[in-house]
Amino acid sequence: MPCALDGGSEANPAAAIRVRQHIMTVARIIKDKVGKVITAAPDDSILSLAGRLARHHIGALVVQDRAGAIAGMIAEGDVIRAVASGQACDAGVTAQDIMRPCVLTCTPDTTESELLDIMTDNHVHHLPVISNGRLAGIVSLGDVVRLRREKIREMLADLERLADEGRFTANLKHHRTAKAPSLLARAI
Repeated sequence: MPCALDGGSEANPAAAIRVRQHIMTVARIIKDKVGKVITAAPDDSILSLAGRLARHHIGALVVQDRAGAIAGMIAEGDVIRAVASGQACDAGVTAQDIMRPCVLTCTPDTTESELLDIMTDNHVHHLPVISNGRLAGIVSLGDVVRLRREKIREMLADLERLADEGRFTANLKHHRTAKAPSLLARAI
């Protein structure tokens, strides 16, 4: 969804331009994700957890009990710690033994800003998405970064369009020709 730009007065269009960012939510992130959430059961072995993470190229698993309720989360780091401590060598060690039982969640209405706050303040990279009491998806920090990059590109495109129309007279035209790729890279 591109940012809406409001062009201001004829006398001073650049000063009057207001960028109104659409509030980005988790719903937008999970809309673009394909497939179901890869989960684990509390009694899954560490070997099966590691295999599932590798096979699906994912960084975390939601552990669900038989009723479908979230019992915990297992991230790649949890598996690595179990291997490093020697715990993974014990054939009886399961997901329940290494999972983080206290799971933070979000909803489809959680904003991008709220999501970043939760992830940063709690040092987590993955959050299950709960909708109507059920697991609806999972979002990662990488998903948020991709969304932010998309928003920046949309804003730059809108600003370039305004510059081309003569409604925005900042040094954007100079930057676009010589420095736009480096500016975009720094912004992302």
